[in-house]
Amino acid sequence: MQAWLEESKHRIEVFFIPPYSPELNAQEYLNQDVKTNVIGKKRPINKAEMRANVEGFMNERKSNKKQVQKYFHADHVRYAA
Repeated sequence: MQAWLEESKHRIEVFFIPPYSPELNAQEYLNQDVKTNVIGKKRPINKAEMRANVEGFMNERKSNKKQVQKYFHADHVRYAA
């Protein structure tokens, strides 16, 4: 991996983040959104219902570009935008 990074450094910029730093990870903002808006609003009665609810939510998010961009607006994750 290090060799590939070295030969690709003119094409990409790599950001190393500490091992546990959820505030630096845009995925954590999505995770919180799912927990708040899918699982927290209506508790699923079983695993299948939870999966269906999460998949529906993710499909909505996928088709809403502005909402996805908001995950990268937090000060700590702007480096990834």
